[in-house]
Amino acid sequence: MPDATICNPATGRLSESQVNSDSHELLRIAYFTFSYAPFMTGIAAGAHSRTKALLELGHHVLLIHPLPDGQYSREIQNRPMPGLEEFDGNDRLTEVTYPTRPHRLFPSHPEPQNHRHWSDTKLLDAFRPDVILVDEAAGMYGFSSVMLGGYGRAVGAEYANRSGIPVINLYETDWISYAEHYLGRWLFAAIRPLIAWQSRRFTNKYDSTFFPSEVQRQKNEQTWVRKLRYVSFHGIDCSLFHPDSRRFHSAGDDNRPTMLFVGRMAIEKSTPELFDAVEIVRQRIPDIHLVIIGGGPESDRIARLAAEHPACCTFVGECFGEQLRGWYARANVYVNPSATENFCTTNLESMASGTPIVAAAAGGNREQVIDGENGFLVTPHSPKEMADRVIRILESADLRQRMSIAAREFALKYDFLECGRLLEKSVREMIEEKRKMLLAAPR
Repeated sequence: MPDATICNPATGRLSESQVNSDSHELLRIAYFTFSYAPFMTGIAAGAHSRTKALLELGHHVLLIHPLPDGQYSREIQNRPMPGLEEFDGNDRLTEVTYPTRPHRLFPSHPEPQNHRHWSDTKLLDAFRPDVILVDEAAGMYGFSSVMLGGYGRAVGAEYANRSGIPVINLYETDWISYAEHYLGRWLFAAIRPLIAWQSRRFTNKYDSTFFPSEVQRQKNEQTWVRKLRYVSFHGIDCSLFHPDSRRFHSAGDDNRPTMLFVGRMAIEKSTPELFDAVEIVRQRIPDIHLVIIGGGPESDRIARLAAEHPACCTFVGECFGEQLRGWYARANVYVNPSATENFCTTNLESMASGTPIVAAAAGGNREQVIDGENGFLVTPHSPKEMADRVIRILESADLRQRMSIAAREFALKYDFLECGRLLEKSVREMIEEKRKMLLAAPR
């Protein structure tokens, strides 16, 4: 069995005298993630923010992420996404890459190779963690490829059970909506009991499943997942995504009112609906400009649709760093037609940039968008309703300004460091619960 690639080893266990500002012993946290830079997903962005927060809080982190090797295109490997270089010189970080293969359904994304090819337990034995976090455990197991690939067992569960430490599943994707979207309503309904049984069987291997969205926690309660808990662990860096980032915008003298969408170009995002919406807006606001940013399996299709609307639509493709932050801050309104969001990263990035949102009233959007305050919620798959709300925002400078302020204030509650503290608090509680459970167990 080949070893994973290890670099920048962390130091040994801390003594009892080495504590953080809250007088708690610092933790050794093993963190598996289904995606990380240079693979462009919300999971990758979230994993980076959480790693950054845990390191800033003083903990030791073993980050175990996909290996971006020669199986993937040069375009993917050369993406300038925020990544490990930000942590250069931090001796509290240990980086480990696990072997992957291109995802069976989405070849531009990695999927863990089967456990026959690498051992999560072997990696954990070397690090000796106090707790294990698994970002998107179901995806790593193989659910995202309908069990055609993946690791084939619950990552981290074997070691946690043997060592008596908690293992926690961080729930990132609305698997219910994805399954219904891709399988179709009738097939989904027919196999729903089987999916629910398999989901319960899988998640029972974890001490808890953390949901960043209370809406999603309630949706999964008693049906799909056991031992679930709402923990606001999904945040962004609000010092980077900021209204002042408008200075990074590179559109020159183009001052057209702008609708912006940023995301993965995939069927479940419902991006084509934006072209219908912008044509309706255009009847009232002739110089409206729809800008779409992102990459993914639907990129070619979205590019063709944008080319059919040259007067009002621009497909930028992938965009990172200052340029992306400039677009967020430059936009007048952010539009999100997706009905399958859990707790959307791009919604938060937009609001932190002071840009109000018009979003489908579904999933985590309903928690992030407070209708009439920091944006509007609309009926899913209703381009006309979306267009009507965009027009209301664009035609009222006072409304737009009020929503802009409210959007920024809302996003500040989800700054990455604050979310990191909430995650740390819940992790400590899980460690204590596990300790008490083991002490109470018959010997």
